[in-house]
Amino acid sequence: MTVFAERLAAATQYERFDPWYFGIPPLDAVGKGVRPGFINYICARPHVGKPLLAVAGIRNNPEVPTLLISADDDPEIVVRKMMQYDGVIDDGWKATQRQMADYIATNYPN
Repeated sequence: MTVFAERLAAATQYERFDPWYFGIPPLDAVGKGVRPGFINYICARPHVGKPLLAVAGIRNNPEVPTLLISADDDPEIVVRKMMQYDGVIDDGWKATQRQMADYIATNYPN
């Protein structure tokens, strides 16, 4: 089994949360909420408020740990967000290049 497959299989061991909602009743009724433990996509044409929608959902559900990555994020920003989310560093913007390289090598060796 590959390292990725082992991580995926182990994912069932993590705490599960009930779906959370954006706070926009028509959207919540159609979408049935965001299901934690899954990768959830918000897709639409450019410049129509996709990140704003995601942030609204996160703000409405502060008890659910959420990592928001935008397709527009630079890879370095993604790593900084992941380090902060994982509790490796208190402020992702203060991570050094060496810390980021070590984080990637340790957590994502493939």
